[in-house]
Amino acid sequence: MALPLSMMSVPAMAQGPTPSPTRNSTAELSPPSTPTGEALAQAKKTNRRVEIESLRSESATFYANPDGKTVRMEMYARPIRVKNIDGTGFTPIDTTLVERDGAIKPKGCAWWSGSVRRSG
Repeated sequence: MALPLSMMSVPAMAQGPTPSPTRNSTAELSPPSTPTGEALAQAKKTNRRVEIESLRSESATFYANPDGKTVRMEMYARPIRVKNIDGTGFTPIDTTLVERDGAIKPKGCAWWSGSVRRSG
């Protein structure tokens, strides 16, 4: 009678304990190479949370916590900022109407390309 391959077993082989990683206490740690790593290092140094701007989106903000190890995300149900027209960053949403060049437009809505013109 032939056993299916899944029913066959291979004897376990004993191995010695895994050696502990050695750490040279005199070695310098390399500087953080990512925006998140830099923010974590700055937050730990200043003991204040630091925004990680490269992770910012229309409806979320990320912060490096003062412990230097964890990140906090604040997510909103609606957008709190809009991407700039040139694609380099964000502008807080401000729906206050302002007049520019004879047109009435929302103050902080970079995506708004339309306008309302006054007559007379």
